[in-house]
Amino acid sequence: MSTLSPSSGRSEKNIQSQESGIGSPERVTSLYNETPKKTSWSEILEESSKNREELDNYLSNKRREENQITLDSLPAIAYLNEKIFPSLNTALIAMLERVKEEDSFYHPKTAFNGIDFICEYLYNSNSKYPERQQNPQYIFDMDWVKEILEKSPRPYYPFSLVWNTNHAALKIQSFMKGYWVRKREDVQEMRVFWKHHKLTQHVEDSP
Repeated sequence: MSTLSPSSGRSEKNIQSQESGIGSPERVTSLYNETPKKTSWSEILEESSKNREELDNYLSNKRREENQITLDSLPAIAYLNEKIFPSLNTALIAMLERVKEEDSFYHPKTAFNGIDFICEYLYNSNSKYPERQQNPQYIFDMDWVKEILEKSPRPYYPFSLVWNTNHAALKIQSFMKGYWVRKREDVQEMRVFWKHHKLTQHVEDSP
């Protein structure tokens, strides 16, 4: 009758048979003939090489896709080229012909307004409303123009006739300087603060 080991609960006979099998000549020969496994360093190098190859392939494909993207292929630019610029180019050509008729090339201050002419031309030549081409309207006879001028009437004389070149340049420079200052992050934060403060004060003072 075999006794049990107090630590593992296995019989001493089984333990002796296992210990004798470890150092047997057959076991040593089988271990010697087995193919050695790759070292950990070899596995690391192989995995690193594989990852590096995948990264190189990804970068090369990404560069190829970026090279295929051009400015004209962007949705906004494509829409402008297909929908806006053809009509706008036609309006600009018509405006230049009108300027030539008015002899405005050599006179900086004339009654001809290029912006009004382009708006009138684009409105009357809109392809969605072919009836406008048959009965073109003068810009100041259009209903939507009348509504805008009622809310924001124009001065009797436009600034292009009243201001000289130096005064106009000063106005443009002051406007751009103010715009660049207002768009700064610290100035924007301060403007938002005072806007919120005024709104809060108005709510508190209201009955």
